[in-house]
Amino acid sequence: MAGFFGRLRSMVSARTVARQVFVLQAAIVVLLVVAAVVALVLQVRNDGKREARNRSLAVAETFAHAPGTAQALADPDPSAVLQPRAEAARTASDVDFIVVMTTDGIRYTHPNPAQIGKNYIGTIGPAAAGGIVRETYTGALGPSVRAVVPVRDDRGRVVGLVAAGVTLARVGLVVENQLPVLLGSAAAALALAAGGTALVSRRLLHQTHGLGPAEMTRMYEHHDAVLHSVREGVLILAEEGRLALANDEARRLLGLPPDAEGRPVGELGIGGELAGLFASGRDATDEVHLTRGRLLAVSQRSTDRDGGPPGSVATLRDTTELRALTGRADVARERLKLLYDAGLEIGTGLDVTHTSQELADFAVPRFADLVPERPRDDVALVVARTRRLPADRTAAWDVPTDPAQVARVRAAATRTLADWGLTEEAFTTELILSELVTNAIRHATGPIRVRLIRDRCLTCEVSDASSTAPHLRRAATTDEGGRGLFLVAQFAEHWGTRYTSDGKVIWTEQPLGDPPDAQA
Repeated sequence: MAGFFGRLRSMVSARTVARQVFVLQAAIVVLLVVAAVVALVLQVRNDGKREARNRSLAVAETFAHAPGTAQALADPDPSAVLQPRAEAARTASDVDFIVVMTTDGIRYTHPNPAQIGKNYIGTIGPAAAGGIVRETYTGALGPSVRAVVPVRDDRGRVVGLVAAGVTLARVGLVVENQLPVLLGSAAAALALAAGGTALVSRRLLHQTHGLGPAEMTRMYEHHDAVLHSVREGVLILAEEGRLALANDEARRLLGLPPDAEGRPVGELGIGGELAGLFASGRDATDEVHLTRGRLLAVSQRSTDRDGGPPGSVATLRDTTELRALTGRADVARERLKLLYDAGLEIGTGLDVTHTSQELADFAVPRFADLVPERPRDDVALVVARTRRLPADRTAAWDVPTDPAQVARVRAAATRTLADWGLTEEAFTTELILSELVTNAIRHATGPIRVRLIRDRCLTCEVSDASSTAPHLRRAATTDEGGRGLFLVAQFAEHWGTRYTSDGKVIWTEQPLGDPPDAQA
């Protein structure tokens, strides 16, 4: 017994979840089958007793009412007449005994002739009074299920009794005869259930990769910790572009709502271009997308390769700081090259006039700012070849120091660009003006003025009364702002600052393709 329980314990403590499930399900099936067999055996036994009791009563009543039974009881030798009839009826009716007796219980018939003339063993009082007796009693043939009924003459008087019965041994034999069928059915059910359990366990083993509960728990805890601690945003997308899982960094970068999981990506407010990438499920590597003031490098891979589940996994990296550093490095490199070129091209002789001409030729194409209406605004124009532009190529607006005016400036700029046929530049121009005007309202003093100039390129100017120099600030990862000038530097081909007697002017340039005809 100890060995059995030891093996059972080792099976229950099996390593894999699938094996434990199989053992548990097999044990449940065995218990159910055993319980069903026991229940069926008891049911068969009870049904056998009930059938024996009903048969005994029917045989006893039939023999008591048979023609000649009452007359034979009045014969000088009743046994001579009734014994052959009783044995024939017993054999035909499949009972173990039919006993005909007097109302006092003296037997006239019995399967064992030696018992004839002896007292009947059992209850006969109610039958002698005209009733029926049904009982289980131990008589000369052993325990039996029996019935005793009265025999009446033509006047209705009780002149004798008839007892018929089936021994419990015969009832048990019926159960034993049906037991192989029951056990066979139970074995078939057990085999079928075990086969189904084995298939379920095999599928579970495949899905859990043979891991045990402790291993699965440890793996889940480790994966969950890694998922929510990495600095990259991670998105798991199910079929039809629905968000299945997002880690903490992805929620922060994209500003996802708390109930984002389970919703289509198009309903999460992350921008149409980025939502389209996630919904398509296509492979992507470090694609840069602008969202919520950040430049995100997005990579995406499908998960249904090598039999994996359908869907995709996307990673997000905030590259805003990196690109700011890259931009600063580019500026530094350009300045070093400028100094190097200046050293080669300026001061090649001792003639002051020639050196001045070299300085002008070097500085004008690099520093001159086109200022058609106010040439005194830039000291570089002292040596620049100035020219004026027609009035229809410039537009200017005074801006009150109210943040609500930023939208008005964007709308006015959009209308102006539409009149100039520059609708493709409208989006970039709106973004640049929004950042520059917002910075002027927040960090400078009025009056604030915006000017657009259309020439070889599209120039945007925002002037204010402050002489504080703007600079590219390195915003921290968790900062919500601080990236305005960085975005301006990314979208403008050139940008810079010039100082005037009234403050400063921040300008940007965007290429326009073929320039319009200039007027001197």
